[in-house]
Amino acid sequence: MKKFIILPLMVFITACATTPFNNWIGKDFDQFVIKYGTPVSQFKMQNGDMAYSFKRPCPYTPGQEEILVVVSGENIIKGATLQTRCPSSSEHQSYNTYTAPSAQNIQAETQAERQRKDAEARYNQLYSEYSKTNAAYKNLTKEYTANVNNFTSNIGKMTAAQRDKQKAEIDAQYKELGSLSSRLKEMNEEMSAVTKEYPDLWRALPQ
Repeated sequence: MKKFIILPLMVFITACATTPFNNWIGKDFDQFVIKYGTPVSQFKMQNGDMAYSFKRPCPYTPGQEEILVVVSGENIIKGATLQTRCPSSSEHQSYNTYTAPSAQNIQAETQAERQRKDAEARYNQLYSEYSKTNAAYKNLTKEYTANVNNFTSNIGKMTAAQRDKQKAEIDAQYKELGSLSSRLKEMNEEMSAVTKEYPDLWRALPQ
């Protein structure tokens, strides 16, 4: 991130719009600092984003408006007014306050969004692997069935060595089928756990 540009407090006083944040989403944080002054505090979130707190006087009533913005890299990604907001000129005779999101709530929201993206990525990965594993299971089942039928039909014509060789192949295929079946069950259970928390991610599994 770039260095802060230190400006006098009058920058706060000359710019006290009620909700300036929507127009700043996605824009450069340094430009926000240039317009509204330097933050009074900051903290680093678990996901690496930074939250900065600003204060500025209200033009029509006593008190200050406290602003929190969340920055990722060099750009603002979230903004909120905390505790109180400055009333507009039409509201200053009946000064209104409201409870706004806390810094912890914004952090929790950001973390929840990231967790959902991670869950969606994991579900898509499992779904792709499940599809491939299921196709391999179906193909191997056909080969296994054909080998068993061939073995039982021709067992009387085989030498002992031929019987032992084909039986070993059948046993290996049976073992591999068991492994594939177990993996399919594991992936199905994990995908079910994901869709239990995020039902909109559900997709019908290939048969």
